[in-house]
Amino acid sequence: MESQLHDDLLMDTRRQRRAEIRNVLALAIPNVILNSARALLDLVDFILVTRLNSPDAQAAILSAQLYLWVYSVFGMGVVTMASTFASQCLGKKQHREAGRYAWQTVYVSTFFGVIGLALYPILPWLFRVVGHEPGVMAMEVAYAQVALLSIGPTIASTGLAAFYTGIHRPYLAMWSVLEANVLN
Repeated sequence: MESQLHDDLLMDTRRQRRAEIRNVLALAIPNVILNSARALLDLVDFILVTRLNSPDAQAAILSAQLYLWVYSVFGMGVVTMASTFASQCLGKKQHREAGRYAWQTVYVSTFFGVIGLALYPILPWLFRVVGHEPGVMAMEVAYAQVALLSIGPTIASTGLAAFYTGIHRPYLAMWSVLEANVLN
């Protein structure tokens, strides 16, 4: 009898561990995809530019992406806090309060998007500081001007992904970034 009780407890412990591992993977896998998606978008852009057979275009896209990444990562860092706050609200069963953090990410991303647009006039100066050839610099500026339009939406999608992760629904955001990569 005691042996059977021990075996039952052991089986329950194993089932519980398996369930915990499944839960962790269910949250982790979409997050890995979410955090890899932006790099994949940038890689696809670079691959498309390499087909132009222009070393100037290849040099331009890499430095332009670096400048834009440095700027957008600040906003992305701020909005990822939504995950923590939304998760705390979920735990307290304050669902309405959790939704407010999703809206905050939209407001912050709008702020970074507007500031990004204000960078338009200084883009030539930023790339001139690097000291690239005029042909490369012109392509850097052209790429950056178009890519700056995506800063707000990029930060918003990062913030909303953090929100959905915080409320334990990371698959919603994962499907969104997969669709963005397919459209790109």
